[in-house]
Amino acid sequence: MTSLDNLKKLDVTNSMKGTEQAINDAMGELSAELKNGKGSASQKDNEILTVINQKLKEVDDAFDRPLDSPETFKKLCGIAKAAGQKDLEKYCTSRATLPCSTGTASQRQST
Repeated sequence: MTSLDNLKKLDVTNSMKGTEQAINDAMGELSAELKNGKGSASQKDNEILTVINQKLKEVDDAFDRPLDSPETFKKLCGIAKAAGQKDLEKYCTSRATLPCSTGTASQRQST
């Protein structure tokens, strides 16, 4: 079973930490270019991002607050921007406490 399958079946009310881990695991299945905030999203990438967006909203509904992970929102913001998913980008931007970024940590440090 893939990380995406696990995320699809996940009941977010069981554990916010478990939800965060499942989202991060699913993000690991994204194409390398997209994870680095570059390139365009494949059909699989878009499916993963759609499920992540759905689960993030389920967390909001279940707990009356966003996922406790500004780092996840920061990563997702750059990915959503590169993928052209404006709704997810806006959602993540509003919940990230740090500015959204693209590229890997080593790429950002070298600039």
